[in-house]
Amino acid sequence: MIRILEEKRVFYEQLFEGDYKWIKKELSQHGIRILDGFVSGYELVKEFYQSVYTKSSARLVLCGMNPGRFGAGKTGIPFLDFRSLSKIMPTVNKQDSERSAGFVFDVIERYGKESFFDDVYLTNISWFGFEKEGKNHNYYMLSAEIQEVLLANFVEEMNRVKPIVIVPLSEKVEQSLKYLRQKGLLLYPIGSRLPHPVKCAESSIER
Repeated sequence: MIRILEEKRVFYEQLFEGDYKWIKKELSQHGIRILDGFVSGYELVKEFYQSVYTKSSARLVLCGMNPGRFGAGKTGIPFLDFRSLSKIMPTVNKQDSERSAGFVFDVIERYGKESFFDDVYLTNISWFGFEKEGKNHNYYMLSAEIQEVLLANFVEEMNRVKPIVIVPLSEKVEQSLKYLRQKGLLLYPIGSRLPHPVKCAESSIER
């Protein structure tokens, strides 16, 4: 798992001074900012992965879109905000929260934290989130050229994880996964789509 983190950090660096700096330039031209929680908090992210992904077992992958600016965009860890992270890692004392992250953590707690991460791997199509005009800007809103790079990066990650099945957590993610399968780039089965966690969180509040 640490190898994956190292590769993601290299990819981020290439957005500024490397093969993919054209992406950063294009984003800037459209007023889009890259959320940098993963890089600024890299040591914390690394500590988290070393503590929860301790077994080399085959896992189911839950795949979302990209980090949001209040949750994973700050922590650098897919689907987890600082409030949730503080319940897993005692050294974390920040309490920044996000509704969908809170719902995901409720699921993790009910499943059992240790068992959950032995069986499940959390990730996104894009490890880096985007913000435009103070709002989340999702990967599928970017140009086709940028999406192709993000999707290729995702495929490399899956080739490291070798999942049992990949479960998409939104319609857009499902479309992207099926696109990769049709092109013969994604070699792993796609499970039935589940609602995005923010939808589940909203339904829980309504009940």
